Amino acid sequence: MSAIARDAGVTRPLVYHYFPGKQSLLEAVLQREADRLLVATAPDETRSPQENIERALRAYFAHFAESSGGIRELYAADEAGSPEVTRIAAANHVVQVDRLIAATGAPDTPERRLSFGAWLAFVEFAARHAADAGVGTEQALEACMSAWRSVLESSTAP
Repeated sequence: MSAIARDAGVTRPLVYHYFPGKQSLLEAVLQREADRLLVATAPDETRSPQENIERALRAYFAHFAESSGGIRELYAADEAGSPEVTRIAAANHVVQVDRLIAATGAPDTPERRLSFGAWLAFVEFAARHAADAGVGTEQALEACMSAWRSVLESSTAP
């Protein structure tokens, strides 16, 4: 906390005034990252649903790559982690699934939410591991779009 105060140009007591501990500071940073991600991936009403999905994917990959670790920490949350961090990640996930349902115009069903949510998990995995696996961003984005087309076809099939 001393290093954070020094880097921010404030006193340590001031940091503790706003953030009683490291966990509350981490949660604030992760909430900020989640909010930034939602803004970066927000749909543009002047674009088609397909263009919005592609644009959001590019924004997500760029945001993830440029992140100081905040997004990686947010999506690395697990049940053993902070309930607040888990809540932040889940809330972001719900917004993204809602956006996908709205973009497709498809009925909102539990099955569709499951499919779209699973696709989002795939996207997160691709963004997190593409570079480590030696896969370029364009290849990873195309894999995500291919998976999206499959999910969309299976979720609209009779």
